[in-house]
Amino acid sequence: MAALAAAILLTTTAPGSAQEAPRVGQTFGDWVFDCTALSETASRCQLKQTMVTPGEARRAVAQLTLMPGAEGQGPALSVLLPLGLIIPAGVSVAVDDDTPLAMTLLRCVAAGCVAQRALSAEDVAALRAGTVLKIRFANVPGRQITLDGSLKGVSAGLDATGWDS
Repeated sequence: MAALAAAILLTTTAPGSAQEAPRVGQTFGDWVFDCTALSETASRCQLKQTMVTPGEARRAVAQLTLMPGAEGQGPALSVLLPLGLIIPAGVSVAVDDDTPLAMTLLRCVAAGCVAQRALSAEDVAALRAGTVLKIRFANVPGRQITLDGSLKGVSAGLDATGWDS
């Protein structure tokens, strides 16, 4: 009986059996895990991807952020876009060539304009299965801009954080 109890204990506490929490700076494909301290005992963590211009200048043009949603909900997706966007045109995202999903434009601050969307289970499944996240907005009336973000590593990042479970 003692041998059976020892075997059960070893299988439930074996190294690697429990999922380790991600570390700040850990990368998941094109996404990076980051946390900001809110107080001595609380922090806000997210998976981020900074989209940059091609070439030597590599200027940041947008930032994608996945974060835990409200209690009992899936994760949320936030997009930081450059100032000067046309607010009535709105902001949308689409996985690969799927139907664009509207985002809620929350505010514009010195760093840019923030749009956010709470993700449904279907949205998360699409992110996991997709390769490109297309962000659409306008900075001149009638001229739509599409930025392509990478979904490489989203599944691994969500698995590590457990935000969609």
